[in-house]
Amino acid sequence: MPAHEKTFALLEGNLFSTFYQLQLSSNRRFHTTFTLVFISAPSNDSEQWESYLKKRIRDTDIAFKFPEPHPYQILLTNANEREAEFFVTRVLEGWEAEGYTRQGILSSILEISSGQSPIEAVIETGRNALLSMAGSELSVPVPITVDHSFSKREQVSIKVSILEEDHMVTRVLSNLLERSVIEGVAIDLRVFHDGDSFLSSDWYQSPHSHIVILNDILPKKNGVEVLQALRAMPNERKFHIFMMTKRMTENEMIYAYEKGVDEYIIKPFNPKLFEAQVKKVLGRLYT
Repeated sequence: MPAHEKTFALLEGNLFSTFYQLQLSSNRRFHTTFTLVFISAPSNDSEQWESYLKKRIRDTDIAFKFPEPHPYQILLTNANEREAEFFVTRVLEGWEAEGYTRQGILSSILEISSGQSPIEAVIETGRNALLSMAGSELSVPVPITVDHSFSKREQVSIKVSILEEDHMVTRVLSNLLERSVIEGVAIDLRVFHDGDSFLSSDWYQSPHSHIVILNDILPKKNGVEVLQALRAMPNERKFHIFMMTKRMTENEMIYAYEKGVDEYIIKPFNPKLFEAQVKKVLGRLYT
């Protein structure tokens, strides 16, 4: 069957809570965004509309049917409000192309970026937006409203560790890190002056994202030993590791990358370049 002829089921509304909570859990863990579309049926042709809507649902969408007079709710996973607007526009244009009228079809869109978005408030907001539109005089051909009540993310805390023996270097790095913080992200910073004190602490054992900036030469346990210990952990992917060194031979850099280094910093380093690298990593971890 051609992809454009696929028909997907409309799930019963009582299943919405389960899927919503799963998506919200993913949102909190991975800082992802998803979007809900509330869309009403046309006043006439309701059976044809439902059959048509099933064909327009994409593989990654989940649609729910509620008892009248409630609207359909479509969960667009990993989609933002702009993508949702495009989706609704395509649905309505296709409906019109099949010879039906858009009149009476209303849609509200809620982007869910906050991991603390209670389901009751989300449903109430989406449905009330449709009621407000239905009670107003609208002249636009495709009445779509976007609500931003749940699109602001909570601040994320990311751990950062500096492993460096030289106190002056740690001060410089600390100042640069403070300047590199992006909106929505707070860093929880600690400094260690040798590898053993870091590995003996419980600081790195939490599940949080963790940036580690370590010198290759350290007292007690050197940078490579710390690197190997972190990469041997079951959840080692939470670490983004910067390796600092005065040595810059190609073989040494290749060896460090093979052992799991993400970024390589040659001393003396360029502060602006370092800031750019940190901002890039923070942005990727946050978004």
